[in-house]
Amino acid sequence: MGKTKIILVIIMTLVLSMVLIIFFDYDKTIAKHSPKDLYKVYLDGDLIGVITSKEALEQYINNEQSGVKEIYGVDKVYPPKNLYIAKYISFNPIVLTEEEVYEKIKELNPFTIRGYIVKIEGENPQKLNVLDKNIFENAVNTTVEAFIPKEEYIAFLEEQQEDIKTPGKKIEDIYIDEKITIKEAFIPVDEHIFIDEHELSRYLLFGTLTEQKKYVVKSGDTIRDIAYNHQLGVGEFMLVNPQFNNPNNLLYEGQEVTVGLIEPIFRTVVEKHVVEDVIKKYQTEIIYDSNAAYGTSKVKQAGVDGLERVVQKLKYVSGSMTNAVIVNSEVLKVATNEVIVKGTRTNAGNIVISADGNWAWPTITPYIITSPYGWRWGRLHDGVDISGTGHGSPIYAANHGEVYRASKSASLGNYIVLRHDNEYYTIYAHLSKIYVTENAKVKRGNVIGAMGNTGFSTGTHLHFSVYIGPPYVSGSRSFDPLLLYR
Repeated sequence: MGKTKIILVIIMTLVLSMVLIIFFDYDKTIAKHSPKDLYKVYLDGDLIGVITSKEALEQYINNEQSGVKEIYGVDKVYPPKNLYIAKYISFNPIVLTEEEVYEKIKELNPFTIRGYIVKIEGENPQKLNVLDKNIFENAVNTTVEAFIPKEEYIAFLEEQQEDIKTPGKKIEDIYIDEKITIKEAFIPVDEHIFIDEHELSRYLLFGTLTEQKKYVVKSGDTIRDIAYNHQLGVGEFMLVNPQFNNPNNLLYEGQEVTVGLIEPIFRTVVEKHVVEDVIKKYQTEIIYDSNAAYGTSKVKQAGVDGLERVVQKLKYVSGSMTNAVIVNSEVLKVATNEVIVKGTRTNAGNIVISADGNWAWPTITPYIITSPYGWRWGRLHDGVDISGTGHGSPIYAANHGEVYRASKSASLGNYIVLRHDNEYYTIYAHLSKIYVTENAKVKRGNVIGAMGNTGFSTGTHLHFSVYIGPPYVSGSRSFDPLLLYR
């Protein structure tokens, strides 16, 4: 081969090599800049990276969050609620690994698990997170059962209650006063999520997750004493200590009881139809005999209690009676008044006898005491609530006295305060009408007002209180009005 031919071969080889290099380089360039399906990852609206697979990131999160899965007993952990993954096409992106994106997310927002958000509307709106709907439903049933004897609740649910004609009671309706909605959602694991129905039922009853205060029984303690000393009603004490079914249950020294205040998250309403035979106490009449010696007395006629069959519609809210209506009453046995003859004759002649100290009941009969004297919801209820006699029914002066107040306030509504002998004061509150004026003299049994529903009232009733000393003044004190009638 000549020198010229060798040079031509070399030139051709170089040209061919350059063509091949250009071709392959072009092919690589085309491959590098060809469109690809990728995913942009946004957190709280900010781009945190680009990944090649949405599924791979979600799987990586699930694998790395094994601790969360163990705590909540779930099979899968999900990205944060405000994580958004958008598919797009790119030619030359900077792609991150799933681990790199995971680490960024972990530092910024909590991961989520699938559960349910419960919203309870009302005066104190609540949002609860629960792992499973059954947890919430079972906790609600447990809470409702705290306010209703279990056998009565089951009979109502299974429609096994008998119609009432003779004395007895029947639940007509049970419902929750607040609107409750439950919706499936992804819940951040840094929020409290109820996974135990017992914990949730305690929260629904007490309104807190804080451990309830305990008390160790001392020698001589009674349920009534412990309840009063810890600002609990007897009924409230038994609600938080379901092991007791009667306020007269005996306690033993060293026994531990719960004395926490209940603050239910929702109000359990129970409406009952009740037929009850009520004893109508006989009245005492006193006759003064000028022919009999002063200081002597004899029973001319023995008193005999009567009996009435009363049909009632009662409404309870979270265990407390808030409304009562007597729809019918029938006298089964007429009461016979006791008649006592007292002498007035002395050596100096006859003397004037002052009126006896008997106290008159402030409403007509039959009636229903919807709330007794004592602690209720952490506040002292300083009297008794009397209902069932109807809006506008007469209110009577409990004893002779003078009108100390006849006024109106935000809490008591229209109210009257009477001043009696020995610095006793009686209060008649929530009246629809006031028939007396301040400083007027009244006698026992005079009509002084009408039953109503004014002020801070749960329904038509009379709030009746007795104080020693002017009410709500330092040094005065209230006591149970029913003590006057024993």
